Amino acid sequence: MAYAIMRFEKFKATNIASLPGSLSHTFRSRYTPNAAKEKVKDNRVLLGPTDHREVAEAVRARWPERFRKDAIGFIELFIGASPEFFEKHGGSGDEEQYFRRAIQWLKDYYGAENVISVVQHNDETTPHLAAYVVPIRPDTGALSAKFFADGRRGCSELQTAFHKAAGEAVGLERGVRGSNAEHTSIRRWYAESATLEEQRREVKYGTFDIEARETEIEESLQSNAARERWLNRAEMDQQRREYELVYQEEELSQRASTLAAERLSLDAGTEALAERERNAQTRSARLDSREKAVEKRLAKAEEKEEELSQRASTLAAERLSLDAGTEALAERERNAQTRSARLDSREKALREWEQKREAWLAENRPPEVPDLVRRLRKVAAMGRREAVEWMSREENDDLMDWYNPVDDSYTPQAQALLDQYSGAIEELERWQRTVEPQRRGPKGPGH
Repeated sequence: MAYAIMRFEKFKATNIASLPGSLSHTFRSRYTPNAAKEKVKDNRVLLGPTDHREVAEAVRARWPERFRKDAIGFIELFIGASPEFFEKHGGSGDEEQYFRRAIQWLKDYYGAENVISVVQHNDETTPHLAAYVVPIRPDTGALSAKFFADGRRGCSELQTAFHKAAGEAVGLERGVRGSNAEHTSIRRWYAESATLEEQRREVKYGTFDIEARETEIEESLQSNAARERWLNRAEMDQQRREYELVYQEEELSQRASTLAAERLSLDAGTEALAERERNAQTRSARLDSREKAVEKRLAKAEEKEEELSQRASTLAAERLSLDAGTEALAERERNAQTRSARLDSREKALREWEQKREAWLAENRPPEVPDLVRRLRKVAAMGRREAVEWMSREENDDLMDWYNPVDDSYTPQAQALLDQYSGAIEELERWQRTVEPQRRGPKGPGH
């Protein structure tokens, strides 16, 4: 006999920090121990946003401007059925119709605009729905979970309404009315589901002692509950910081990378411009000197020309003197041209040397160290609690596949990667500190 299962858990609006933790579990943006990692891709968003941040914003958007301090801000619902109902466990139940009717019941009962998100999980023991509802009273627009289910009787009526709308049509039974069984919260059910499945398998094959196993299970549940409370506190602290820091960190990182690249380009351009300016000053000084020499020659020629007109008798002797001076000037001019050619040759050789040096730097520069290796080394240097908090961030979620902070161990692939890049970070930093800042050397690249 298969039963329809509907569980719900209420959260106060003042405890909004619990919403991101619940959503990160639902959308699998954090490690979920009772979910099969290879089947996460089979999960489906049936209603609402596909991103957990957008769901959190949509929940807040439905709240009225004012509400009581003890008002329930949202309700998380778990909708499923006994394992024997599903095909994967040998059943023949109409899973698709059951879930479709369940979503329609949520809309009819709470109001379609108040059903914010519905996600179908196919990566756990049995398929089920995780839904988020804001309890808005239709006549007043206030937050009121009691309006929909008040007390034990109200919860019983809620279960009956759900069964008639969704479970009865597909052949599922309603749970026993008035049962004294202790209610299990959705969060605790997730924590215990994997353990309960292990118990069923062990009972089937008769491989354990019942009393010893019950003691072990109880200890495991207590340990899981303590660990869950600790993780919830860590998630609350992380979520408070995440909304303020994550975008700032990304923006600062991008700006730092851009500024570093621009600074390198500017340093190279500034050095080349300074060299060209020095060469221009040298050439300008030579031109000024030659211009002054020409002016002096013109002055002397004018004086000589005046003297020639007055001293016709001494023209021959002065002409010889003038020819001798002209020859000396031509010799000086040829010497200046020779020096100019040598300077041009040295400038060309300097440019070729610069090109060779840049090519040498590019060829011999140590390889960049992957970001994954840097983060693995960083998290290994942290304390255990700090490492868990840091790795719980969305951008560091992939480190779970490489490093376990609980027992401070790497996976074989991570250890091989660290061995491959052993000392590479220090070598790259030494290179950037000692080799790259030297823009010029008297003996070529590397000197």
